[in-house]
Amino acid sequence: MNAEQAVRIAVPPGWERVSDPAPGVALLMGARRCPASGVLPSMAVAVVDLASDLSPAAYLERLRDELTAGLDGAEVEDEDSFELDGAPVDYLRLAHRSDERHLVSEVWIWLTDRRAWSVSGTVDRRDYADWCDVFEGVATTFDPDRSRPAS
Repeated sequence: MNAEQAVRIAVPPGWERVSDPAPGVALLMGARRCPASGVLPSMAVAVVDLASDLSPAAYLERLRDELTAGLDGAEVEDEDSFELDGAPVDYLRLAHRSDERHLVSEVWIWLTDRRAWSVSGTVDRRDYADWCDVFEGVATTFDPDRSRPAS
């Protein structure tokens, strides 16, 4: 089964799925048209198996640390926990850089069945207001219970 069949999430109109995404990435999708900023809005769905001795709180702390350490100039701008369709979801919004570009990434995290699923969207800061509702709308369509890692 390929990643397109394994991940249950809506793809925004005018976007395309990227075949054979990176290891750990179950799905990668991007807009077909690039805004004037020159940064193509993109979204990814990733999944990792959780160690049996790792608590959800410890995983979220580790993920936050990895993201802020791994992204150039990363700062957490917002963080929240809430329920989405009856399931607990954690959310992070990070500011970071790539070369001279100032980016914003949003990450939604579901911890279920000893797996951590994340849906993330990244865009140039200048384009964030145009895309934040798209990112949120796509994230709300993700179904971790009917998704599985590509084999």
